[in-house]
Amino acid sequence: MTVTLPADVEEISRARFALYFCPNPGTALWHFGSTWLGRNIQEHTDQAEPRFEALNEILNTGECEGFALDAIVKLPRYYGFHATLKPPFYLKKSKTLDELMAAVQNFASESRTCVLPPLIARSLGHFVALVPETTSPRVDAFARNCVVYFDDFRALPSEAEVERRLKTQWTPRQQALLAQWGYPFVMEEFRFHMTLTGKLPADVQAHLIHQLSEPVTELNQVPHVIDTLCLCYQPQEGADFKVFARFQLNGS
Repeated sequence: MTVTLPADVEEISRARFALYFCPNPGTALWHFGSTWLGRNIQEHTDQAEPRFEALNEILNTGECEGFALDAIVKLPRYYGFHATLKPPFYLKKSKTLDELMAAVQNFASESRTCVLPPLIARSLGHFVALVPETTSPRVDAFARNCVVYFDDFRALPSEAEVERRLKTQWTPRQQALLAQWGYPFVMEEFRFHMTLTGKLPADVQAHLIHQLSEPVTELNQVPHVIDTLCLCYQPQEGADFKVFARFQLNGS
């Protein structure tokens, strides 16, 4: 396998990679996420205003009045609409992009599809996200396998990154997971979620969740299936994440 670097990647050492679930283009979930954030992570395009009509209406009512749309979606827009399976990492110097692509292809060929439980909008700490209304052992196992399988491609964090991480207050278990896997919210700390907002006050979150109830219920008229795995990349620090390649899950 010979893989050509994306045109916007100047140096492979400056790029970060991640394994995400990104809804398939054309699905209701893909349309919802792309219009909500105003960005299409698959086609690397921005959406014209207005993005999501319901969001514009929400911003002019109740607790959300006075909040700018960009202030709500700026952070998740940068990552694109997705659920993290293998958190972003720099590629180890001893590994190549060809090898990473081959590994993703092999992993996808051996992984079975997962049907998500119905989704709901919920507060996760300081932000709002779409989450399954019930836990799914199969989805959790899939995410856990992603973390383990691709960890040999992950470069160890730099001293500056380690120092920055130490400034955050983690639980002892989260600290252990961070040290082992490079991220504190994996394994039993993992929770499947698709982020909708940045940090917001609790009352604004509650208002958004209430207003999202109807459109999210409509989303659940069709099942949401994880049947592909996306290798995503960030060309350099501060740049948007994008889909590099999408792999069909073909396990039996």
